[in-house]
Parts: sequence; C-alpha cells; structure tokens
Amino acid sequence: MADTRVIVNADDFGVSSRANENTFELMAAGRVTSATILANGASFDQAVAMARELPACSFGVHLNLTAGPPLSDSRALRPILGPDGCFIRSHLRSKWDPKLFRAVYRELCAQVEKVMAAGIVPSHLDTHHHVHYHPVVLLIVKKLQQKYGIRRMRLTKNLYCYHSCGRGKLLAKQCYNLAIRRVYKSCCVDYFADLVDFYQAALQQRLTGTFEVMVHPENTGDEKEQSLLLRSWWDDLADPIQLISYHDI
Repeated sequence: MADTRVIVNADDFGVSSRANENTFELMAAGRVTSATILANGASFDQAVAMARELPACSFGVHLNLTAGPPLSDSRALRPILGPDGCFIRSHLRSKWDPKLFRAVYRELCAQVEKVMAAGIVPSHLDTHHHVHYHPVVLLIVKKLQQKYGIRRMRLTKNLYCYHSCGRGKLLAKQCYNLAIRRVYKSCCVDYFADLVDFYQAALQQRLTGTFEVMVHPENTGDEKEQSLLLRSWWDDLADPIQLISYHDI
C-alpha cells in the first residue's frame, strides 16, 4: 500500500449535463474516484442515473445554499434568496435568527433526502462554495451528520503550494478543522487541496497520509487543472500514490 492515498473528488455533479458527462468520463477512466451531488442542480436526475453505473466510486452530497432554487418552502428562506427565488452568496455576511436557522436545516435535510430517495447512500458531505466554513452553517451540517449517520466530511483547505495562504489564515484553518473532526467525531482525510496545489506539492516533496483533491470537470477556465485531469498526472511523481474513494477512509 502506498504511503500517499488520494481521493479525487468532483464537485457540482448534477449542476449541468456538461458537468455530468465530463465527470462520468473521468470516473470511467479512473481519473476521478468520487463526486458530490448537487441535489437542486438542473441535471440531478442524469447525475444519479450515472452514479448507479459507477459502484466503485463514492458519492456524497454537495450541500447548497449559494446557487439555484431551494427544494423546501422558499418563504422561510426569503432572507437568503434573491429576487428570482434562488440562493445568493451574500447571506453569509449577515446574522441569522433562529427562524432562518431552522429553515436552512429543513432545506439541507431536503437535499440529503432527495439524494437518498434516488437510491444513493451518501458517502460524505461537503458544501457548494465551501459554506460549511461559516460557523453557523457548520452547526447545521453537524446536525445533519447526526441525523443521517454520515460521519465522513470535507475539511477546510489545508495544503497549498501553487496558490498561497498566510500563516495566520492557515492556523485558523487548522483550528477549524479540529472542530470539524471533534464535533460528532467526523471521519476526515488528513489534507484537503485542489488538484493543482496537490500536484505541485507532490512534485517538490514526499507527501504521506490521506488526501482529498477537489476538481471541477465543468470548469474549463482552469487550464492547469484541466490539463492534469486529461492525463495520468501521478506518473510524474517520484513517489507512488494510491487512488481511493471516500469508502476507503
């Protein structure tokens, strides 16, 4: 067994047919081993149909409070919706009252339950635009973990190389990751990074442990990520890695 075990997780599975098709092709080719499903995505039905054809891969729920329409009663969620009735990102800067807290909890329950009703047993949880890095959202996600028995969860990003992160911010992330691990005893990887950062770090040093590497197959604007996804990038590394899924941690 290699000392470096890597989950390559595709976010936004279900957001569009293009994202689904790209993700499916990468999974079938063995370049992506896991994905998180966007329950309110426009192409949700196609995504879960594809997921059933890939039993060796893991599929989690990509909890969403920042884009698209809600699945639950939009009246209670009005403070975090735009004029079109879809989620907006700016709500994370505002205070949440208990009524909104309960409404968001119901919405995220609806998202998990929609994935489960489609026959998918969620392997893990993460969030669209990483909103569980907001303390209030993290409390709600922890309640979901307890309710549905989903212990595996994404950390905050704690491995940088190509991109940068100040020492103070990195320390804050370490503290936040400790909270993610300890509350309800979440099962997590050792490190979380995007593909470009992981690749650059692995070229420069020997990495050991379990990693989640995030990718976005629909986002063709990230040329560095896309060029890596289209080839066996691990062959460039001096030390071997083992590709795994969330089922393996």
